[in-house]
Amino acid sequence: MAKKPFRFEPIRPKKPVVKVSLPKVFGTLTQFAVAVISKQTRYPAKPARIKRRRTGEYGRRWTMRPPRPHKLGLMVQVGSNLEYAPYVGGLKKGGKKKDRQAKSTAAIGWTSVEIVGQDEWKKIRPVLIAALAGK
Repeated sequence: MAKKPFRFEPIRPKKPVVKVSLPKVFGTLTQFAVAVISKQTRYPAKPARIKRRRTGEYGRRWTMRPPRPHKLGLMVQVGSNLEYAPYVGGLKKGGKKKDRQAKSTAAIGWTSVEIVGQDEWKKIRPVLIAALAGK
């Protein structure tokens, strides 16, 4: 007696499985990147002992790449294409030594992109969770 072959049919839901608003998620991630750039472009008060003239180049060279798919999620990139930017506002810990903020610039009051990113993420995270939940 011959066996009948199996037949596989996809199960198609009648309603959307999730209520994610991609434009809202992308907008929230873009808002996060803009907030980080806004904080990174602020200059601290110039100490009297520093005689160099500030050109404003550091603040103008911060850029972002819009949200895009990356591995299992979405990624938005913020950075500066200025050669000395890591020494002024780079990482506090981790990464390569060339990507870290110099202790002297931190002492003057320059903010680290790592710290700013963490602070802004705490603010934007609830908004992003709501967008992912479809609210």
